[in-house]
Amino acid sequence: MKFLPTKITKRLPKFLRQRKFILLFLATMAFLFLATRGGIDVGKIQTTTSVQKNLESQVQSSGKIKSENTADLKFSTSGRISWINIKKGQHVTRGQILATLDTQDLEKRLKRDLNTYFKTRLDFEDVKDSQENEVITDTAKRIAQRSQLDLDNSVIDVELKDLAIKFSTLVSPIEGYIVDDPKFFAGTNIIAPDSITTVSGLNKLLFVAEVDETEIGKIKVGQKATVTLDAFQEEKIESTVDSIAPATTTTATGATVFEVNFSLPSQNNYRLGMNGEVKITIESAETALVIPLETLVDDKYVWVKKNNQHQKREITKGLASDTEVQITSGLEEGQTIVTSGFDQIGKKSLIQKLVDKLPWIF
Repeated sequence: MKFLPTKITKRLPKFLRQRKFILLFLATMAFLFLATRGGIDVGKIQTTTSVQKNLESQVQSSGKIKSENTADLKFSTSGRISWINIKKGQHVTRGQILATLDTQDLEKRLKRDLNTYFKTRLDFEDVKDSQENEVITDTAKRIAQRSQLDLDNSVIDVELKDLAIKFSTLVSPIEGYIVDDPKFFAGTNIIAPDSITTVSGLNKLLFVAEVDETEIGKIKVGQKATVTLDAFQEEKIESTVDSIAPATTTTATGATVFEVNFSLPSQNNYRLGMNGEVKITIESAETALVIPLETLVDDKYVWVKKNNQHQKREITKGLASDTEVQITSGLEEGQTIVTSGFDQIGKKSLIQKLVDKLPWIF
């Protein structure tokens, strides 16, 4: 008994100090340890209960507040900006002058064209007077026609220059607020298509969400929706789908989306650019039999616990949300369903396996 301390062996009864007994005891303990391993771990099996409740299938998307009335501020003609009075966040009224172009060159051109017009007018009158007492020949007619065309062109030149001067003044087409800082300043040259900034009205605000192209087929005008703004997370804004963009938009991350507009109530605490989320109700079912999605096995089975036994049950699904699914057949209300620990179901220890295979021994 060299493998046990001398003091301990002296205290044991004589029969316990025999090597055979000790080896048998250790072997028995090892067998029991190994034989009971591999059995079911009941603590890992979590369950829930099937219940009846109202269920909604929804599409969720993020977005921000925009204005229904938005206009780009840009000149209708090219030139050099001589004066500008535009700041981000500035309130502007309809017709308010916001910037002007340098018109010195245009005014000189207009004066020159006016002089040309008067000269052409005099030439036209001379031709007309010279033909009053003469027989009008074909040649004379052509001379008169050319003179008339020259006069008409000079009138058009004057009108064009006058319009260019008028277009050199930029006014706001709507009442609202300047959204961005101006891209151009006094002394810089600008061409007609360039936008200086944007003005947005606050008389009607919209929540504009970017819905992924894979979900857009589910969205219809008039569907109910709930908007939650980051600035007012406790407030649930009931809304509806107002309109759906006819063409796609590419996001900064490269995703293809459609812009969907939702109406907002007229309140002073909403601001342009506020971020938020919207949940669009696609379908709904009242008093549906509902279980969590994680209870599904292979998308058409569930494990039902009854009398401490687990039974695999085939079910038929109905409406589904992000977390729950409606069951139309295969389950009843109040049944206990396994939500996790599926790998523990059916596990047996070595002793349990021996009992199953050799029941006659016991």
